[in-house]
Amino acid sequence: MCLLIASMMTVSLSCRANDKGNCKRQFPEENVKKESRLFAEKLKLKGDSAEIFQTVFIEYRRQIHEALEANRGVPRWRQKGRRLTEEQVESNIRKRFASARAILDIREKFYPRFREVLSPSQYEKFNFFEQSVGDRMRDEHKRRSNAADKARLTQKEQR
Repeated sequence: MCLLIASMMTVSLSCRANDKGNCKRQFPEENVKKESRLFAEKLKLKGDSAEIFQTVFIEYRRQIHEALEANRGVPRWRQKGRRLTEEQVESNIRKRFASARAILDIREKFYPRFREVLSPSQYEKFNFFEQSVGDRMRDEHKRRSNAADKARLTQKEQR
C-alpha cells in the first residue's frame, strides 16, 4: 500500500500543478511495471514465475489504486482553514476504516494468487520490500515538503 502511494506522488504533484488538485489520478502503469520487474529480481524469480508474478502484481496494484482513489480527499480534522464538525470528523474516520478494510480484503484476495508463485518467505520479503520502498518515498516527500515550506518562509521574510 505504501508503495502505491509513493508511486502515485509524482502523478498527484503534476495533477495538482495542472488543476489545483481537482483532477483524478491515473493508474501509474509504467511505474508499476518497473516495480514488478524490480520485485521479481529481488525475489529471484525467473521465466514463467516472474511473468506470472508481474501480471498478478500489476492487477493487485490496480485494485489497491482504485480502493485508495475511492477514499481520496477525506480531510482529517481541518478543511481549508476551517474546523470540521464532530459529525464530519466521525464520518471521515468511518470512511478511512472502510478504505483500510477494502485494502485488507484486496491483499487477502491476492494472497492465494501470489502463493502460486511465491513461497511464504518470499511473500514476506515482498511485503517488506513494498513497505520499505513506501517508507523511503514517504520520507522523501516529507523532506521535499519541508524544504518547500522553508523556501516559502524565507520568501515571506524577504518581502
